[in-house]
Amino acid sequence: TQVAEWRGSIDPHALGDEVAKVGYFYNTAIVCVEYNNMGISCIDRLTKYLNYPNRFKWPILDEAGKLHKRKEMWWTDPRTKQLMIGSFRHAVKTGLFVVRSEGLYEEMMGYQNYDGYYEAGPGGFADRIIAASLSWQCVTTDQDSDMMTLVFGSRFNDDGKPKVRDSAAGQAEKFVNRADRSSFTPPERGLPLEFL
Repeated sequence: TQVAEWRGSIDPHALGDEVAKVGYFYNTAIVCVEYNNMGISCIDRLTKYLNYPNRFKWPILDEAGKLHKRKEMWWTDPRTKQLMIGSFRHAVKTGLFVVRSEGLYEEMMGYQNYDGYYEAGPGGFADRIIAASLSWQCVTTDQDSDMMTLVFGSRFNDDGKPKVRDSAAGQAEKFVNRADRSSFTPPERGLPLEFL
């Protein structure tokens, strides 16, 4: 289930601060930033200056399928994009990932498959889809993380809210997902065909 979403226009270096605040708010949650383009500046802030402790580590396998090394964060190219979108589509289809954001849902409605490559439709965006897909990669790929517990709810209080460290609650309160408090529920039969 989607528990948070942050969307805005911000300097990539400053985005590192916001990623860390939200991560600490959710009990030092695992974070994953796309390495491509300006993401490297955000990653630089998270690693060198903030030393955020729970960063996504992508297992790199050798030719025999054994762990060769781990690389931090996510590099999107045509091959890895197909991997992350395919995995996310499966999660949505099977109900393992529940969309709670109207914005994400709207992007999904406009997402299209062009000869095997997924892209936003004309005039559309896919930022939320990429972010949700990366979050799903964190849940399903990083076996050293305890993030799987977030999917199944054991890190939530009795009232259904995520357990929060008191020290981080004040600084991150304004970043709590508005979708948590909204009444948005995607129609059961309204998911886009690309995600079914």
